[in-house]
Amino acid sequence: MAAEKLFGTSGIRGLIGSEVTCELALNVGKSLGYYLGNKGTVVIGYDTRTTNQMLDQAICAGLLRCRNYAYRIPQSLTI
Repeated sequence: MAAEKLFGTSGIRGLIGSEVTCELALNVGKSLGYYLGNKGTVVIGYDTRTTNQMLDQAICAGLLRCRNYAYRIPQSLTI
């Protein structure tokens, strides 16, 4: 059985709550924080989907846990 693909050219894809969870978002934040060497700054923005705020908070928590900075920008347009 082939591995399930969550990361695509347009970001993380999947069903919210079953494939894309807060735990996944937290782990993405921690992984990014580790990759940045615990000294990075990340800007996080999102579009109008209602689940984005939940995922944004989990990603920020993962980054902050690894001593990185996370700047949130208000809801914005995506192109």
